[in-house]
Amino acid sequence: MVLDTTATKLLTQITVPKQGSIALVVGPEGGIEASELEAFQAAGAELVSLGANVLRTSTAGPAVIAALTLR
Repeated sequence: MVLDTTATKLLTQITVPKQGSIALVVGPEGGIEASELEAFQAAGAELVSLGANVLRTSTAGPAVIAALTLR
């Protein structure tokens, strides 16, 4: 799962597997380059957004982890 502000799918729309693991990619301030996003998608990653608000890199990862553990 790659956090991206331009993603059309929201984190709340993701189906979380009951077993296994999830890899989370949080990019640098300013976002991930388009070529990098394409490479992640080619490797099977799904682009997701947290919604209209953009969080800093230091808080985006923990926010996603907290949201996923509540499901």
